Amino acid sequence: MVELELTPDRPGFAVRVGERPFPQQYEAELRGAAAAYLEVGTAGERGRKGVAAVIARLVGMIQRLISASA
Repeated sequence: MVELELTPDRPGFAVRVGERPFPQQYEAELRGAAAAYLEVGTAGERGRKGVAAVIARLVGMIQRLISASA
């Protein structure tokens, strides 16, 4: 939501971000949804790091096998 204001110095309008309070009856639901999203987001990051570590170990093993047979 924005507010338009007349500007005395120049022609046109100044655009400002307008305040719009969040309805209190939905505040608890919003907090719960945000907490659930943050929990899922951090769990996914841990999983990606684990996959990257497994791939790195596999690449290292393949490199050692190739260098040992050469």
